[in-house]
Amino acid sequence: MPRSRGRGLASVPEHLRRSRIHTPGCDWNYTDSCADELIELKRVDRDAYEVLAALIIDAIDVGLDVDDNGGDTYTVPVGWHVDRQRHFSRKPMPWLGELKAEGTWGRQVDYRLYFLETKIAPDGEADAILGSSCPAGKGVAGDYDQGGQTGDMLDAMWRGIKWCEAHDPVRLWRVWE
Repeated sequence: MPRSRGRGLASVPEHLRRSRIHTPGCDWNYTDSCADELIELKRVDRDAYEVLAALIIDAIDVGLDVDDNGGDTYTVPVGWHVDRQRHFSRKPMPWLGELKAEGTWGRQVDYRLYFLETKIAPDGEADAILGSSCPAGKGVAGDYDQGGQTGDMLDAMWRGIKWCEAHDPVRLWRVWE
């Protein structure tokens, strides 16, 4: 049985727990920072990198299993501890998901690849996933730092917003509502 770190996931409305990663055929893009972080992950923990890469390929080819949400492989959405009023007073807060990989070679860390869903048309469906951040591994068990992870999520959201606004044509991000 998968362990769950998605403590508040059951209280999140069903429509927010559905993602484009559940259906095949979605394009993936990456912020420059995220691409650099994935290269670094491949260097320091190739097995963890390959787990994330396999999840992306599965999402593209067949879609990820909805029933795995909140387990060992991914959680959507994440970021419910981000203070919307403080950090998103002028722009809507992005909906954010995470792919997960455990560290290998005796490393007691978990890795996360944070992603947003993007689209071109305001009333259209998400047509692409944006990998926005893959921060250095986080401690597990007693080393878990919720504040640090929430900060990583906030950073991933803002990276995604900046990428969407700089993209030509401008892309819109799925919002948390």
